[in-house]
Amino acid sequence: MDIIIIDTEHILLGLIAEEDGVACKVLNNLGVPASKIRAAVEFVVGRGNDQAQARWAYARAKRVIELAVDEARRLNHSYIGTEHLLLGLLREHEGTAASVLESFGITLEKVQAETNSLLSQNSTRAAVLLEVLPEPYSGPTRSRFNRCSQVW
Repeated sequence: MDIIIIDTEHILLGLIAEEDGVACKVLNNLGVPASKIRAAVEFVVGRGNDQAQARWAYARAKRVIELAVDEARRLNHSYIGTEHLLLGLLREHEGTAASVLESFGITLEKVQAETNSLLSQNSTRAAVLLEVLPEPYSGPTRSRFNRCSQVW
């Protein structure tokens, strides 16, 4: 059985697989669809064996996650989302993921600007939707949130 190492390119592939995530939307808005990113990663590192055993390349992958936590804190977010991981990949800048993104002209500054734009649009939509819901609302909180998220 082959052994593969999970590294930054695998984090990037995970981000683009989450099509509804902010990171995938940011990349699409910057003109780079997921299919192009996947093809570029496969060109650089090849396609893995489905039967391979995985292990983490702790140095870079761990650094990306630490940088994602920093990005979430910088944005005053209480969660780590795909957008934070994308920013972490670009800040790490030594891995395959950063090289692939940079080959498409994707920079940290462009991603930060587009992320801020998308997040501000989403928070404005959420605020408007919450204002139009009748008060007092007696249903479960989760149902209220689901109504808002379905509109996005």
